[in-house]
Amino acid sequence: MGATRGSCRTVQVVMLALSIVWAFGGCGGGGSAGQAGGAGASASISMVSATAFPAATSFATTADVASVSPAAVATTFDNVLVAVTRIALIPSGGAGLPDVNGQLEAQNSASEETPAGEGGFVTVTLPSPVTIDLMHPPTGVQAAKLLNKFGDIPAGSYGKIRIYYDNVVGWSQGTPTLFHSTAHYHFDVHFVGGDLVIPVAANAVGGVRFFAIDIKLVGLRIQQAGNSANVLIRPQVFATVGPPKYLVSGVASGVNSLTGNFDIRTSDNQVFHARFDASTGWLFLDGRFVAPDPAVGPEALRDTAIVDAIGTFQAGTLVAEEVGIAFPAALSGIVAGGWQPDNTFVLRLPADNIVLPRPFRLAAFYDAAAFPHERLPDTAVVDNVFVKARGYLTAGGIEAFWISIGP
Repeated sequence: MGATRGSCRTVQVVMLALSIVWAFGGCGGGGSAGQAGGAGASASISMVSATAFPAATSFATTADVASVSPAAVATTFDNVLVAVTRIALIPSGGAGLPDVNGQLEAQNSASEETPAGEGGFVTVTLPSPVTIDLMHPPTGVQAAKLLNKFGDIPAGSYGKIRIYYDNVVGWSQGTPTLFHSTAHYHFDVHFVGGDLVIPVAANAVGGVRFFAIDIKLVGLRIQQAGNSANVLIRPQVFATVGPPKYLVSGVASGVNSLTGNFDIRTSDNQVFHARFDASTGWLFLDGRFVAPDPAVGPEALRDTAIVDAIGTFQAGTLVAEEVGIAFPAALSGIVAGGWQPDNTFVLRLPADNIVLPRPFRLAAFYDAAAFPHERLPDTAVVDNVFVKARGYLTAGGIEAFWISIGP
């Protein structure tokens, strides 16, 4: 076969964990991965539900810890929606502890509203607000990713995360309740069990280090604002820092689908040994991402794939928790006649026009090319529809794992 209309290109993205975007129906970030050798670390920030504060947590006020369980939160709201606009890491000041009664929202200072922001803060503005429901935070692996990448964090120790938001709306039986004006407000989240410490050497083992930070919400209290009818939110939150992970981006080689071993050659010609297993999550990447069926991921990883692997190093091998695949070849065109008896289809192109779905017809990933990119069945491939097939070139055609249908 000759050259396809698609082209091989370097894709550098920080991957999202599977099921992240569905937690709140959107995602707040889309930054590219940091370059190997850069001076700053990066962090991914998620929000999850917690049953209670960790044992032995020190609080700013004395209270009965048992009273902070979600069941004890007295509120008439079904939902409390907060539109998050910015997130900041605040350097440790040696003081400040989580309040068992909740972190009372506060107005931003004048300096925080300037383009430069507050001195010493590491602040990121989300491309678009991310709405979270403080009454129903996600649980377990259904973490809500607030920011895809919090990049280039200077070395140092950070004690709090500041959550900025534009508005708060409480809903009860379909009726909204007006909170006080919250166009320039925030609440703080304290690290529990140790600060976020960014080392001077942020590129250990040659990969790009980043930290998984979970903001955990125990419950929500509501406080009346003075004698007015307005109410204030008091989220009972804390943050924890997970073990350091690494992101390695490059081209796959030496892929062994039986053992799960493969190598990654980075743009600066370093080679890292990597391994996947049955617990590894998979994504297909092409300007956006899709999550294939878990069994398809290992089948889709071949030599020449452009990969982003996230995991921890064990005995010199990157054990990949997540692998993103950008396919090296793509073919676009109009389908001629629909499915053929051999479960392939042909595009109306002068050459290089056979599409072979992989691992087989029903297991390939089909979706709509236009937003909202809903997943489609294989029967959406019919005569005269436009498709984009992504995969690998072979003598018999393009073996495609991801097929988008429509203009």
